[in-house]
Amino acid sequence: MAFGGSTSSNTLPHTHNQSLINDGGQLSETLTDMNGVTLFSLINADSTIDPDKVVMDYSTTLTDYTTPTAAAASSEATNPDVFVWDGTSTGWTLNNNGGSATIGSSKITLVANSNADNPLAYYDLNPFLGGNASDTSWTLRYKVFYNAFNNTASGQGAKFEMGLSDSTAITGETPSIDLIAGSRAAHAAGSNQNPVARYNATSCSGTQNGVVVSSPFTGTRYVQVQRTSGTTMEVKIFTDSGYSVLQETMTISSFCDTIEDLRYLFCRIHYQNVSDTNTVEVSEIKFYNASLVPVDSQAASNAIDNDVATFWESNQAVNNWIYVDQGTAKDLTSITVYPKSTTTETQFKIQWSNDTSTWTDLRTITVSGLINGAYNYIRFNTIRARYLRIYGSSGSSYVMAINEIKVNETLTVPTVHGHLEISPTDTSLSLAGT
Repeated sequence: MAFGGSTSSNTLPHTHNQSLINDGGQLSETLTDMNGVTLFSLINADSTIDPDKVVMDYSTTLTDYTTPTAAAASSEATNPDVFVWDGTSTGWTLNNNGGSATIGSSKITLVANSNADNPLAYYDLNPFLGGNASDTSWTLRYKVFYNAFNNTASGQGAKFEMGLSDSTAITGETPSIDLIAGSRAAHAAGSNQNPVARYNATSCSGTQNGVVVSSPFTGTRYVQVQRTSGTTMEVKIFTDSGYSVLQETMTISSFCDTIEDLRYLFCRIHYQNVSDTNTVEVSEIKFYNASLVPVDSQAASNAIDNDVATFWESNQAVNNWIYVDQGTAKDLTSITVYPKSTTTETQFKIQWSNDTSTWTDLRTITVSGLINGAYNYIRFNTIRARYLRIYGSSGSSYVMAINEIKVNETLTVPTVHGHLEISPTDTSLSLAGT
């Protein structure tokens, strides 16, 4: 049976004499007469496979497909599970509690200077999330500046902390509420200052101390607080805004009580009979619910990261698209797409280009014919191209979402094949093009 789905005259399946020459570097696919004269060749003068003469074997083996080097898309939807603070006071509750809690210039400023000061700022995430934070996984990131953070009161403590809680009654050294936080504490007249991973539960609490630094401490740090499971947490301290230069890590490997229903994002300073004036500024706050991968948007690069747990998603629009880049022009035979169920687009075209300006159709696919949450293998006429694009072609305003895209660059010419073209417009064809 011939490959392909063209309505043109049938081409009978047949066999070409196949041999490898030049140490396997080039395929010779020819049809010869009885005297050895070449009557037909699948190979062009530039050693590429002629797309008008052969359709490659159909492969549903993932190892036959390669990951593109880059990707770009028409749009990248904001991650719906990410809270990004806009720098305003909207939604925040500020309690001075003896000190000062203010918002301005896109930062929260906390100041404490006397015994029992507890300046506090908190934000209820429940309306944004449509519920409380995950009880098993989330990530909080923030930038914090310490202005000569210090304590000269022997045997007393000064503490800054930021995290999530189940209540706004965040007072005292260990509030009787559920919370998970990262902090910096100065104890024993400034001789013991360190970052801290801390949790409180109904009947117990726990801490993990970091590396001690000298007081007073002045500096900017980028803090990542993560709930890594129902019973574990981790705090990482970075020195750069890209969260790539790790200074230290603190881990609490087991909670001694259940911590649930965290909903309030908070930051505070707590004083125990301390008279030093301490100022802490917090900014660039981001909270990623149910995720240990801090992703601000559903970027196109997510579709080529070899991780089906991440995905690219567009904004709602007409003719959304995503294209992948093979780095150089190559003989391409098929593509595999791992679609996500949040796609509302009903039809898309697979197109090729060598300049990202002019695109030529290869296939037209009805989305309902694909299986979400699995690789779908789509064959097309062999072409030599650098870019492949998936283009929403229904003409309506829809969303496209794809977990992964891979491309087949297999160049093994089948000995037995047909020469029928796979239609670029026929939506009734199978993914194999038949």
